[in-house]
Amino acid sequence: MRKKIVFVIVEGPSDQTALGSVLSHIFPDELVHVHVVGGDITTQTTERSDIVQKVSDLIRAEAGIYHWRASDVAQVIHVVDMDGAFVPEDKIILDTMRKHIRYHEREIRTPDRTSILERNRRKQINLNRLIRIHEVWQKVPYGVYYMSCNLDHVLYGQLNLPDKDKMEMAYRFALRYREDSAAFYEFLADSPFSVDGTYKETWDYIKVDCRSLERHSNLHLALEEKE
Repeated sequence: MRKKIVFVIVEGPSDQTALGSVLSHIFPDELVHVHVVGGDITTQTTERSDIVQKVSDLIRAEAGIYHWRASDVAQVIHVVDMDGAFVPEDKIILDTMRKHIRYHEREIRTPDRTSILERNRRKQINLNRLIRIHEVWQKVPYGVYYMSCNLDHVLYGQLNLPDKDKMEMAYRFALRYREDSAAFYEFLADSPFSVDGTYKETWDYIKVDCRSLERHSNLHLALEEKE
């Protein structure tokens, strides 16, 4: 019998390395397919309806490559970095001494404050839209789950990890958990960063004050009853 597909959307290749093999053990009776967007899809459009279509189109295009039908996909797990998207505007600090953005748990420092304000506006609109939907592309079950401030922050405790170190840390994480799905679930569900509550409650939580910069995640909700 052909396995159903768990379609996982992540932002970058190191995210795929960290989560891919681990999730395959979490869902042993299904085929885990990790799709790397190569960026942040939630900042790439501003129209309320466009983000849902964009996610659906992404899945449809991948399905076309592999000759899947919508009925072959059991669910879509969309993992997003929060990047401080919901912080108050006064926590976005102009810092002309820097060349690049830098995240702290109480503020964002950036040489281009205007672009970060606009990015956060787009990200808020799109995330608020995605949170409210539960299906994409021909009624495939869908959920969006966060890593705050980003995946490196949650998995490794590193808030501003240099790009050159991301893959090494991802390999280490995968080696630690890829054959111990119970420990991986416990790490996500029972750590200080784990946000308790329903899906809606965890999303309400992350939008308050500077929590979208602090170390929080609700990804364990996608894995419940799978550990």
